[in-house]
Formats: sequence, structure tokens, C-alpha cells
Amino acid sequence: MLRVTIATLTIVFGASAVVGAARAASVEAAPLPRAYVAAGFDAGADSAVDWLYAGASIEAGYRIAAPWWVHGNAGALGRVGYGTTNRLTVMRPREVGYDLRLGPEVRRCLSGGVCFYGGIDLGYRTGTARGDDISGLMVVPRAGLDLGSGHVRFQPGLELLVSATPHIEKEVPLPDLGIGLTAAFAYVW
Repeated sequence: MLRVTIATLTIVFGASAVVGAARAASVEAAPLPRAYVAAGFDAGADSAVDWLYAGASIEAGYRIAAPWWVHGNAGALGRVGYGTTNRLTVMRPREVGYDLRLGPEVRRCLSGGVCFYGGIDLGYRTGTARGDDISGLMVVPRAGLDLGSGHVRFQPGLELLVSATPHIEKEVPLPDLGIGLTAAFAYVW
């Protein structure tokens, strides 16, 4: 029930942000914001957690000089599925891992209501998956949209993950790779 409520709120607030962005496109651009804080949801596939993960995160950003920002992220992720694409098993989140990241970000706006961002974070993840330690350094290139008007924004995005996390089977000497979708609601000022 909680997932249905969260999904419904994401759709409602996301639609409101898009409508606000359309209205803002017809108005002169407001001054650039100086900072933001955001709360969001993450979901994706990552071999370190043995396939599917989901979680929540808190982000913050501070503009140094247009278009450069400093971005920070703290998140908690849990394993929510495994198997092949033909035999996928979805389950309640378990074996939660935590990550902390920091990095540069570039933001550009077409108008006050429609903006794009891109950045790369360096961070550290700690936790377990299937009883194995998945702690290690990670690099996360990311990009997305920043939609809305005024102080409330909707920020959907895409993240790639390259991690020094030990592979779950300990047989693959390559870095862990992952991909995830994010959705956050931000307050900017």
C-alpha cells in the first residue's frame, strides 16, 4: 500500500511540476537559484546487489558560479529483485546498503521552468548483499531534468554506477556496473 501511495504522489506532484514548467516558460526567466535540497526515490539494476534495487535519498546542491554547482547525495538502497528477465522475482527490500556521494554538477535552463543537469559524483557505499560485503568506492555519472516553477521542482534523472565493490560471486575481476532511475522533489532558493 505504501508503494502505491508513493507512486501516486510521485505522479501527482510530477504532473504539477510539468504544468508549472509550461506556465513558467511563458514568463520571463527568474534569477538563478543559489541552492536546493531534494528528497527522492531510486530504482535500478546493479550486479553488486544481485540485480534489482530500490531506495530513498536526500540530495543538496549549491551554486558556485553559473552553470557550476556542488552536488551531494546520501542514500539507502535495498535489494528488491533477482533472477533473469524471463524469471524475475520481486521481493520486499532487504539487505540495505548506504552511500554518500559528492561531486560537480552543471545546470542549464531553456526557461525558468525547464532545466537540465549533469554531473559526476565520487562516493562510498557500505552494506551487504546475499551476506557478502559490497562496500567500496564508486563513481556515478548522472543527468536529468529539473522541472517546475518557483521554489518547488520535480527532478527525474538517470544514473550510471561504476563501483570498486567486490562482485557478488567474487569471480569477476571487473568493476561493478549499474544503472538507475531517480525521481526527486526539490525546494530551491
